[in-house]
Amino acid sequence: MKKTLWLFCLKRLASLPIILLGVSLLTFFLMRIVPIEPAEVILRLSGVTPTTESIRSLEKEMGLNLPLFEQYWLWLKDVLSLQFGTSFVSKLPVAEELLSKFPATVLLAISSFVLALTISVPSGIISALYPYSLINKFVRMLSIISVSLPTFWLGFMLIYIFSIQLNLFPTNGTGSLAHLILPTCTLAIPIIGLFTQTIQTAVTQELTKPYIDYAYQRGLSKKTIIMKHVLKHTLTPLLSLFGLTLGNLMAGAIVVEQVFSWPGVGRYLIESIINRDYPVIQSYVLIVATLYVCINLCTDILQRIFDPRIKESTYD
Repeated sequence: MKKTLWLFCLKRLASLPIILLGVSLLTFFLMRIVPIEPAEVILRLSGVTPTTESIRSLEKEMGLNLPLFEQYWLWLKDVLSLQFGTSFVSKLPVAEELLSKFPATVLLAISSFVLALTISVPSGIISALYPYSLINKFVRMLSIISVSLPTFWLGFMLIYIFSIQLNLFPTNGTGSLAHLILPTCTLAIPIIGLFTQTIQTAVTQELTKPYIDYAYQRGLSKKTIIMKHVLKHTLTPLLSLFGLTLGNLMAGAIVVEQVFSWPGVGRYLIESIINRDYPVIQSYVLIVATLYVCINLCTDILQRIFDPRIKESTYD
């Protein structure tokens, strides 16, 4: 089985360059469809009134007058050497700017994800184990409410209650654990509702399977059945959901970072879109797409490790 797993990992790793090449093609050519004139944007941001002559001159200097595939090849060579160009606004390397903002986004993403898992896994299981209880109704009601709340509204309400009225946490910024709590809760609450509902449904379906009755007849305790069998069979298919959610969080919680002035990549992206900062938007899309591909690969490998019944043909 170990040999099969290694073979599967090697196959998936071998397919990565092809997938990433496709991602780079889409990123480059889709950005060319967007009606942005990079030369004009640079001139305007530099305080120079753009004229036809100045735009053409700058385009020639930037290589934008070359055929598209030649531009793509030059851009790809720079990307492979981790050169993502220079920001039109700050005049700093994009890679350097993104790298400086990713730690804040990663911190917020991981703290939200851990909080969501910590609350939703036991809530979903308990709710499924006691389907007609008050706990079940209470958990279901809270799950529906939390999923339905708009993130920006939730963020503003948490700021109003815990920062302005109770003066417990700062309204925005970063630098301490207190700064992290409100943005983390804002991001985690909708995810808790989604995870709880999904886990509850999955556990409920698992409990109806024939092997559960057989396990009781063998004299296994309820705790053993839940911990050793139900959880294993339930959580493995949910790894895809967990992976996608983590990918979304890593891509930058754009609304939450904006509401709390959190200095992550999501807020940086919004500023770049407003300023039409072409290299930043393009690099962001490429990096986030690559991140999703890598997380998807890790999720597939984890599913195969936790559930050897999954056949290799599923992924081919």
